Amino acid sequence: YPFPEFADTKFVSEGMVWEKINQSYDQFCTNDVFRIYYTDSSDSLTSGTMHAEMRWRTYYYVAQFYLNECFSQITYNRTVLRSLLSISRCAMLSHTSMREVISGLHAWYTKVLVILGYPLAWLVLSYQKTRWGSIGKKELT
Repeated sequence: YPFPEFADTKFVSEGMVWEKINQSYDQFCTNDVFRIYYTDSSDSLTSGTMHAEMRWRTYYYVAQFYLNECFSQITYNRTVLRSLLSISRCAMLSHTSMREVISGLHAWYTKVLVILGYPLAWLVLSYQKTRWGSIGKKELT
């Protein structure tokens, strides 16, 4: 189960790989702490706005994956619904054209739902820009 590679981004969420594995095997989940992440260092990938556009492009690819590969799980997998609501927002923030977004989706019904979600995404972005001045200062995912 290799990580997918995209020419315009360096990071891909491991959730995409876990979802592919989950489609073939059962998983056992535990609530134990195995790793502690520190995001307060100055060179952290999550800090600052240096990689903001690449980060939004990564979120766009993750949303596209969930809509193409896991849409049948929409009733019980919250990530699919979240992806449906955020793909157009992430596309706008990463300067991805609507034509590219729609052509990257496989099913006609996901294309229709995403097109219908564009006005809502625009309203959310407008609200965030007026409230915080810039999306990079206060990111909501």
